[in-house]
Amino acid sequence: MTEKGADSRGSETGSSPPLRPVPGAGRDGQAAPLCLLLAGLLFASAALFGLLAEPVAGRAAIADSGPQAALAQGTLPAGPKRSRRIRHHIENAETACLPVTAEAPATRQQREIAALVRDLRRSAQAAELLRTAAGRNVIVCLDAETPLLAYYFSGLRLIGLRQSLNRAERLIYLSHELAHVPQHPAFSDNRHFPPEDLLLLRRVREAAAEATATRIAWQLGRAGMAEVWDAKRDGVYGDLAEAFERTLDGKPAEAAELRATRAAFDRWFEKSWRLDTYDRMTVDHLARIAADELGLVQPRLRLSHDMLVGIGRQGGQNFLTATEGRSLTDPFYRGPLSPANARDLDAVIDPGDEDVLDLNAWS
Repeated sequence: MTEKGADSRGSETGSSPPLRPVPGAGRDGQAAPLCLLLAGLLFASAALFGLLAEPVAGRAAIADSGPQAALAQGTLPAGPKRSRRIRHHIENAETACLPVTAEAPATRQQREIAALVRDLRRSAQAAELLRTAAGRNVIVCLDAETPLLAYYFSGLRLIGLRQSLNRAERLIYLSHELAHVPQHPAFSDNRHFPPEDLLLLRRVREAAAEATATRIAWQLGRAGMAEVWDAKRDGVYGDLAEAFERTLDGKPAEAAELRATRAAFDRWFEKSWRLDTYDRMTVDHLARIAADELGLVQPRLRLSHDMLVGIGRQGGQNFLTATEGRSLTDPFYRGPLSPANARDLDAVIDPGDEDVLDLNAWS
């Protein structure tokens, strides 16, 4: 994807985060997309407000959700608390938002969202994700104000798409954000994981979502929407599309698609700008935790391969177990951490220690 297709994902936040100067390039010399970094800042700001701080916050938000009804003008299909929080992010939510279950869109923006949902149902993978989203009363909004390209607020179960995106871009980003829905709260950040596990957990979540979006783009292309696959292949994540297509090698069978999705997942880890950007989100997340009332706590949970492979489970399929591959705790996925991120993480964990953490030792 180009700048139009740069990854701009987020999780729930209660306020706008301060902006960080954007570095010029990643360690491999490729410039990190501006929108990707902005999304990282938004994602990191979730520590105090949403599921990223503690899973209980997400459960509380789910408890006050309302019926899965069509969005009538002037009303949100949610409990009062959730409706207020949605309006905090989307002022014109009554006209610019639509539940994935809605059958009677009333406004232009709602009809555009409904058309996206209909298009996505032409992909078997996307249709499965839409069923999951419907079960959680996920709401999709066209956001005219956001600097991001797309985001998912997990505690609100709210997907936002930048209104100015074209149709193919909207489908690509909506696919990615829908892939995040089943990841939470089971695979949300938790302060009881050690830092090295939180770094890995975020990487795996994002790689899985992008690999899934690649598969959906492929399926939509085969269903007659060639412009979606072309946009995926020509953008900054075109290397994932290339890995997917090469692994598929003309074999449209479901098992081949699962292998190709795993290949796209593995390819995600080969660009250092992606690792550096999402690692920065985790470092900022830990900094926010360190500053809150509870602060950093002694880790008492650990990630394992068996736990992480659950991120690849969608319906009756799992692309992370459908083919042989590295353990998800392998050093290929865990490291390395950039010197700047390692330095800043060290300052969060032990402000008085002048030695920089060797995070590769945690592999």
